[in-house]
Amino acid sequence: MTTQTERDAVADIIRNMVVAKFGDAFVIHEIIVRDKVDIVDGMEYLRVRIIFDGDRKLMTPKWGIGMRRNTRKKMAEQDIHEFPVISFVEKDDWEALQAGEYYEPA
Repeated sequence: MTTQTERDAVADIIRNMVVAKFGDAFVIHEIIVRDKVDIVDGMEYLRVRIIFDGDRKLMTPKWGIGMRRNTRKKMAEQDIHEFPVISFVEKDDWEALQAGEYYEPA
């Protein structure tokens, strides 16, 4: 399991990469980083949700793959080794989820 300081570091790593790529084209409202355990194999990982406003079409699959790889590299440089599962969630969808309008699996 990670510490709050480590989770904050992961959020900062991701925020810096998104801002470097998209600048003002994306507004990051919140980055939520939580420790999770896989129910099948018991492996620990980090669930990362990036709550944003912006044009999702700007995120190419190539950039997404590179971003995830670079996130892991930068995390390892800070001695954080949990695997990050990263999701971009549009702010409207996040608010609907929080209001109970969507089902979220455990």
